[in-house]
Amino acid sequence: SLAYLGGNLLIGGINNLIYPWDRFSTNFNLPLILPEYNVQKMVTVNTNTYIFVGNRGRIYITNGSNVQLYKKYSP
Repeated sequence: SLAYLGGNLLIGGINNLIYPWDRFSTNFNLPLILPEYNVQKMVTVNTNTYIFVGNRGRIYITNGSNVQLYKKYSP
């Protein structure tokens, strides 16, 4: 999953890491560590990115430097 946050491109995959990349460097910045695996989708609204991850119905939020639980949905 890919999403822009400010000047960075956030790259998430099946692991529990999101890699912020400024699109100019040859390497990414320090990765953001998530408590769950398998990033499904990322959506940026203003200065925050909402991360839909795992299969337990949880949404996390990041401002590019830290990640915290935003909401939990249960069927």
